[in-house]
Amino acid sequence: MAKKRTGIRVIIYKTKHKTQPYRVDIDGVGPGPMETLRERYARPYTAKRGALRHLKATTSSGFPGGVFGYIGGYSWFKDGMPVTFEQVGK
Repeated sequence: MAKKRTGIRVIIYKTKHKTQPYRVDIDGVGPGPMETLRERYARPYTAKRGALRHLKATTSSGFPGGVFGYIGGYSWFKDGMPVTFEQVGK
C-alpha cells in the first residue's frame, strides 16, 4: 500500500545546460501531474527561492517566500501543508 503524503514536495533537477543547469518540479498533494516551472536557475539556492515564490509559501512565523530572501533554517508551509525539498542529480 502506498504511503499517503501530507505535504508538498519540491524536486530540483540538475540538467546538462551550462549556465543555468537547475530546473524545478512541484509535486502537490493528491493525484495529478507534477507542475514544472519554466524558469531554469544557476544555483540550487535560487531554485528553492523560485519555488517558494511560485508557491507563495510562508514560514511558521508568517514571513512570505516572495519577500523574505533567506531560506535556510526555516520550515516552509503552503496553506498549512509543509513544503519539503529534494535535489536529484547533484
